[in-house]
Amino acid sequence: MPICITPNQIAPHRTYLRFSDLSVFACAILFFTMFDGFVRFGPVAPAIWLMAYACVAIIFIASSERSISILIRHWPVFLIPALAILSTLWTSAPTRTPVAGFQLFMTTLIAVMISQVMSTRQLMLALLIGQAVGFLFSLVNIIAPIIPASSPINGSLIGIYGHKTAFGYSAVLTSFALLAWLSFRGKEAWGFLLALLISPLVINTQSTTAIGSFSIVFVLFFLLSLRQFPVIPARRILLLLTMIMGSAVTCLVMFSQTLTSVILTALGKTTTLTGRTELWQIAIDIWRDAPLLGVGFSAFWHSSEHVMSVNHIRVYVDDRLDGFHNAFLECLVAMGGIGALILIMTVSIAAFRLSALIFKYLSHDAMIWFSVLMCYVMVAMMIQDVGFKQHSGSYIMMVFCYIYAMPFNRRA
Repeated sequence: MPICITPNQIAPHRTYLRFSDLSVFACAILFFTMFDGFVRFGPVAPAIWLMAYACVAIIFIASSERSISILIRHWPVFLIPALAILSTLWTSAPTRTPVAGFQLFMTTLIAVMISQVMSTRQLMLALLIGQAVGFLFSLVNIIAPIIPASSPINGSLIGIYGHKTAFGYSAVLTSFALLAWLSFRGKEAWGFLLALLISPLVINTQSTTAIGSFSIVFVLFFLLSLRQFPVIPARRILLLLTMIMGSAVTCLVMFSQTLTSVILTALGKTTTLTGRTELWQIAIDIWRDAPLLGVGFSAFWHSSEHVMSVNHIRVYVDDRLDGFHNAFLECLVAMGGIGALILIMTVSIAAFRLSALIFKYLSHDAMIWFSVLMCYVMVAMMIQDVGFKQHSGSYIMMVFCYIYAMPFNRRA
């Protein structure tokens, strides 16, 4: 008989939220809707995030003893925002860093508080509702254009968003959340089929990041399918072999310049990843000037001290850049080797624990969060600049992955 850990063994499960939890559920939907996409609508995004701040602040104050115990239990995920705020002491942008650091702290706090009152199933429903808002409006806008594109389309789908990658992410996360939520009802095959129907839209965004992230659907469906395999030792061997092969292919793609060039050429991309490799070298050069503590959180792009370097990047690489398109390098520049080490350890611990839960128990919840971590968070953090920013979708999901991987994640 299959040995599968239940969702309750990672985070206790209820079919319905208590009335007192509804504000957190609403908060989850609000900021899932704002995932890196609606920035083109001016004051709308800050207003919604302010509502999310207020929502969690009220809950925190109303149950301060419980909230403080939650902070103490999950202190490791607050190391990064704490260091971001502390970097105000040495930042090259003294007016920018404290504000951005506080926003990163609040982003972390929102994610942690939500994880304490919502099961994975409820969170996937919130993600589905939140992402479907932008996705469905985008479909309507593609069929009957109402909102003009805010940037050149060049044949790629952009929906109502400011960039093709944002719409691609919306389609990917809608597909994934649909599959994950239906899997709790035993209908993952239907979820996978519906996700495949959405896949042409992802491909037509012509966003390499979004197309790569769509692997999250295949990885989750594969992991869920393992639960149906009758022989437990053989199932574990198959899982182990798959992980080894996946790691080997990943390393081959990363370190084989020939294979990387073939893949990028097939996708219509340059071998510099649209200037990213040049940008990453600049980031490394800047880090060497402040290797231990960095230049301050969110300081480089908003500091008069670095204005010449920023102008050089925007003239010779891309005039729209506001990040290094790599969360680890962004962290390295902002908070030095210490910050980058904390970020790497956070991701590594989450990946190790989730892998262990899958290998040992075939945990349903762990399969979902492992897929999120490896195919959404890591892809975004490696080639996008949203993985290490306040109000960033991939950063929020990284916090979720860490929290739900911990054995002591229990609702108080």
